[in-house]
Amino acid sequence: MSPQPAAASPYGEKVMSRYTDAYRIARVIVGVGNVVKTLGIVAFFVMLLIGYGIGAETGSAIAPTVLAGAAVGGIIWLVAWVLGVLVSAQGQLLKASIDAAVNNSPFLVNDQRAKIMSLL
Repeated sequence: MSPQPAAASPYGEKVMSRYTDAYRIARVIVGVGNVVKTLGIVAFFVMLLIGYGIGAETGSAIAPTVLAGAAVGGIIWLVAWVLGVLVSAQGQLLKASIDAAVNNSPFLVNDQRAKIMSLL
C-alpha cells in the first residue's frame, strides 16, 4: 500500500465526483443486464399464454400449441438470459476497474476511497 499524504489533495473532491459518477454508470449497466434477464422470463410466460390462446381459439388440442409456445419462449428466455449476463458482467468489470483506479489514486485518502466505494 502506498503511503498516505498527511492531508487530502485539493483535487480530491473533483476526483471523488468523477469516480462516483463512474460507479453510477456501472450500477446502471448491471441493472440493465438484470432487466434484460427479467424481460426474458416475462417473454417466456407471454409465449406460453399465446400458445394457450391459439390452442383455445382454434378449438384444436391445447397441449401442442402450449408446448410450441413454451419452446419458442424458452429460446427467447435463454437468449435474453445470456445477453443479460453478458451486460451485467460488463458492469461488474467496470466496477472492478474503477475499484483499482480509486485504490491507486494519489489524490485520495482512505476515508475518501471508502466513501467512493460505498464502504462507509
